[in-house]
Amino acid sequence: MKTVKDPTLRTIYNCLHFDGDVVNTPWRGAESKNSLSFEFANRASSASDVARGLKTLFGVDDSFCEKAKQAGSGSATEWRRLSTLHSSALCALLHFWKIDEDHQVTLCLDGSNFTFSNVFFEIKNKVYEAPSSLDVVLTGCKDDETPVVLYLESKFSEHIRGAVTRMSQKRKEGIISGQYFDPVETNKFKVNVDRVLQRLGLEKLEANDHNYFFVRKEGNTEPKWLYAEGIKQIIAHYLGICKEIECHFANRPAVLSDLKDIELKANTEYYLGTILFDFQDADNSFAEKQRCYSSLYHKLAVSLNESRDLQPKLRVMENALTYQEIQSNLHLAKQVEQFYYGPKHE
Repeated sequence: MKTVKDPTLRTIYNCLHFDGDVVNTPWRGAESKNSLSFEFANRASSASDVARGLKTLFGVDDSFCEKAKQAGSGSATEWRRLSTLHSSALCALLHFWKIDEDHQVTLCLDGSNFTFSNVFFEIKNKVYEAPSSLDVVLTGCKDDETPVVLYLESKFSEHIRGAVTRMSQKRKEGIISGQYFDPVETNKFKVNVDRVLQRLGLEKLEANDHNYFFVRKEGNTEPKWLYAEGIKQIIAHYLGICKEIECHFANRPAVLSDLKDIELKANTEYYLGTILFDFQDADNSFAEKQRCYSSLYHKLAVSLNESRDLQPKLRVMENALTYQEIQSNLHLAKQVEQFYYGPKHE
């Protein structure tokens, strides 16, 4: 722990409950000074190695490995991130992987009950040049048996570590393509991003090559902290899902036929949301950063839902979920529960 230079990340690691061996995360042929990984990271050379390492470490059954390999498929090096202690993809995997027909999960979301019976990880939806990649997709039904798909963006610590004030913003966070601002006549799937930013108290500044990034609008006192990348990702996910619905999910690979089957049902309802790990008790600044991001997310969700003529079957969950809110509903292995939430007090 002493080798981690970043004080924010040290605080985050201190919130975890792990007394096993760790190593500095292998990074570009060297060792990171700001990241810790489970000790098997130095020996892992494939997604299968990481899956087996996590299976042994957290005492989960063999079916975990297939879900772990799916969660590590987001990019050429995504599987390596699953061995990092503060990985958002790891947090999502360890919380949701067990969901299936025999281990269903019922959650109350925005006032409605949803029962989920299947889960998928790292699902790509094409936006413009590159796809958006969603951490978790849950499928199931509502109380009235309406089939539902919930697309979730998971955040473990990014909303804390990535939050900056206007004065401390030293680089361009939340780079967004200029195509998001194309005139509606050249872009059928268009969200009025300028209007959305205005509602959020933000503005765009030109980055380069006609791309933009977000900052707090001059003179605005809110939000004090801005996690711009999170806002940009939700906008990208929203457009990506809209496009996939329009093209009848033609981009889904054959291995995702189970997901595509429910996505293609005529009466399926689609939902987009985010889930955060709650660090509010760890540090006063953490609580403020989380409050700011949750508030911005809510405003963004309301704004996107007002534009549902783009895709009336897609709704954005208006309140950010937290893992703490739902963890008791999930089928968590004892070691997973210990790692994230500590020992139970009798």
